[in-house]
This record gives sequence, structure tokens and C-alpha cells, in this order.
Amino acid sequence: MTDYLFAHIGFIGGLARSLDLGDTPTGYNENASREEADRLATKSDWLAVGRDMEVALGKFKASQAKAASALKK
Repeated sequence: MTDYLFAHIGFIGGLARSLDLGDTPTGYNENASREEADRLATKSDWLAVGRDMEVALGKFKASQAKAASALKK
């Protein structure tokens, strides 16, 4: 799961929120429709899954290569 639909604030923004006594509204990432927001969030989630799979496969290939070289010795 990603945080695509949530506001991204930095350190200064967080500091300002702790001092905000007037309940200033929070801005969120807005889209034209709920369907568009859902589509973009789902796309973002699947891109994250793809990156995780790429990392995992890279580690697996490296471990397989290391095991194969150990067997040759």
C-alpha cells in the first residue's frame, strides 16, 4: 500500500502543525473523480509491488550465483 492519496508534509510543515491552534484545513492530493483517484492509487500500489519484486529477484539471483560459485570450488 502506498500513501499516494495522503498529504506529504516536511519537517517545517510538521512543526507548524504542532503550533497550529486554529485547526487549519489539511490539503490532500485531489483528483477529478473518485475513480481517477482510485486508478492512480492502484497504479501506484502495483508500481511499488513491481519494485519490491525487482529487488527480491535481484537478491535471489545473487544468492543463486554465490551458491553456484561455492559448488564449483
